[in-house]
Amino acid sequence: MIEVGEFEFSYKDHAMRSYILKATPLSSDHVMITYEYISELKKVKSELTQKNKDLKEKNSSLEEFAYIASHDLQQPLNTINGFVGIFKSKYLDLLDETGLKCLNYIEEASNRLRNMILGILEHSRLGTNIVVTTVDLNETLDDIVKDLQGIITKKEGEVRIGNLPKVEGCAIGLRLLFQNLIENGLKYQKDNNKPIIDISFEEKEGSYLFHIKDNGIGIQEEHKDKIFQVFQRLHTDETIYKGSGLGLANCQKIVQLCGGKLWVESVYGEGSTFSFTLPKK
Repeated sequence: MIEVGEFEFSYKDHAMRSYILKATPLSSDHVMITYEYISELKKVKSELTQKNKDLKEKNSSLEEFAYIASHDLQQPLNTINGFVGIFKSKYLDLLDETGLKCLNYIEEASNRLRNMILGILEHSRLGTNIVVTTVDLNETLDDIVKDLQGIITKKEGEVRIGNLPKVEGCAIGLRLLFQNLIENGLKYQKDNNKPIIDISFEEKEGSYLFHIKDNGIGIQEEHKDKIFQVFQRLHTDETIYKGSGLGLANCQKIVQLCGGKLWVESVYGEGSTFSFTLPKK
């Protein structure tokens, strides 16, 4: 007796419907035949592959458009700033109080636009030229705290960091992620409040879960999703809280590129905790 092992093969009927047939020997005289109808599965898989391809092409086109548009916008902006400079250097004495105020408004608006353009360029470039290395987050956070020491000292703040792991990722992107979240915790504070930032992590199955907790002004419940959108700022008075409205959108993009998730839990008036996951490689 020749023993025959289990085997399977594909089959199409006269209506071009696809099946996978599987033959399993039960004895020398009996074989069990099973089949699986896979036409719909193949169709869904094909559609999903095409949609992923279309999405990649659209994302690439969108990033290219953002780069070109932002780059081209800088030239007329430079012209505006140039003429403002001429007015201030040569015709300042001819302007009354109202005229000077209008000129200052133009200068401030052009500076805001410049920051927005630079923000768009930075946001469009995120995810390009990624170099994945082993990143010691303890060293990364040590460098960030040194760079932010000026504002920490000015506000009499404290950044408390637990022992963090080494992760596989883009060093520049991870630095930008942590720095943005720490800066926000230092910036968005009540008057005369001393900022305290706590940074910790938990090791989960297949991922690391990070928490960056602050004692700042907090976020209202209806704004928790809005803050991660591009150019969404909850505080429009730039004399108190300056920013382009791109910081958290950049953080969201960085975490998504890493294959993780970013979210916030907050009590308005008491503080916020930003949490995100980074997969283990």
